[in-house]
Amino acid sequence: MASTSNLLILLIYFLEVVVLTWCERKLWKTLYTPLCCLMLPFSLVLLVTLLLAGNGTFVAFYYPTLYYVMIGLLAFFIPSAVLGAVRAKRTSTVHNTVNRNIHETIPLSIPPMKAILAITFVILGLYTVHSFIAMSSSSYVIGTDEFGTEYAGGGLWGHLRLLLMAITILLIYLYDRSCRWYLLLIGLCLVIFALTQVKGWILIPIIAGLLLRLCTGKTRLKFSFVLWIILLGFAVFFISYALTLAVGKYSPMTVSFLEIINNIFMHYLTSGILGMSMDVQLGFPEEARPEVLFAQIVNLWYFIMGEDFVSPINPLFFQSGVSGTNVRSLFGTTYLNVGMFGYIVLLMVISSLFYGLRTVVLKKQNLFIYAIDAWLCAFLCMGWFDYYFHMLHVIEIPVFLLLLSAISRIKWRVNLPSLRGQDCDN
Repeated sequence: MASTSNLLILLIYFLEVVVLTWCERKLWKTLYTPLCCLMLPFSLVLLVTLLLAGNGTFVAFYYPTLYYVMIGLLAFFIPSAVLGAVRAKRTSTVHNTVNRNIHETIPLSIPPMKAILAITFVILGLYTVHSFIAMSSSSYVIGTDEFGTEYAGGGLWGHLRLLLMAITILLIYLYDRSCRWYLLLIGLCLVIFALTQVKGWILIPIIAGLLLRLCTGKTRLKFSFVLWIILLGFAVFFISYALTLAVGKYSPMTVSFLEIINNIFMHYLTSGILGMSMDVQLGFPEEARPEVLFAQIVNLWYFIMGEDFVSPINPLFFQSGVSGTNVRSLFGTTYLNVGMFGYIVLLMVISSLFYGLRTVVLKKQNLFIYAIDAWLCAFLCMGWFDYYFHMLHVIEIPVFLLLLSAISRIKWRVNLPSLRGQDCDN
């Protein structure tokens, strides 16, 4: 039972969330803003964490942790308020995008997709050959992290995997009843992502594609939609860990097998917030390493100079429940590496970039620019787990999307199939 002070902290936190959500809706005429993408999933996972914390093997939650989160949310909101107010002041026509009803569909500029679909077929064909070769020649067992790293963890196959992520976002958005066969392409891409054994890189492209549909009004946010997302998330974990456990001593679909996967899922879901909670309670014992927050840029420089790369992985593990955790959520990882002043400044800079991009998106109405916005917002949706902006993926996927935008303008004379005989590829 939480004490009165803990309950008060929690109430203040959710009051802030409600107020900021209302402000975002007023400023941007939608709930699908960068701040909401960060704040609302974090709050949902926080509720689950609070239900589990202190029960069984899970450690108790340290409620003063929420002070740091509340400061971070306010810092993230400031650029939103400034840019939203400026845009509202400059907007004079009632029919401007920013004044659209939240349920209206935003008409995006969608170029012909034939060239992109052709590239997708080629990459999937190459990956099919690569998969058979990898499975037959690798010294590692399929379903292990070692196999995933060897299979598509870097090099040419790693970059092709990222290109497929960019394409997956587009396919999820473009899917409709006249293009049901896109599901086959999406499914094949997800199989490739799953073989790398990194759950985040399966979930984030899916989240980005769904965000793109939600932001443009192509899909409505309903309870059933949220339920399907939760079930999809669990399915990703089940399939991923089933591959690992099935090659071990556990037989699929036994009580022990299902219990292990359930425990791992709950650990993954709570590890970021509980990791931050333990860090705050212990006074952030890690050594601050500001460079890890910009690892993709730092490592590019080190690559040129021939120096050793910076590892963004936190070396300090806390026993938070089922297993140890070295993730601290977006807020915790940012704070422990740059301190309070840097924490506020960095979150404001990130927010400024996000909302600056959003203003461009609303003006251009272009599918590929919208996809970049959705991709980056998907990282915010995973803010309850850890800070993702140190990854090269943050830069590489937008570059691929811009490249695909240019390729889509190529004239393509080959007729690609449609199950309903309609021109899905424009």
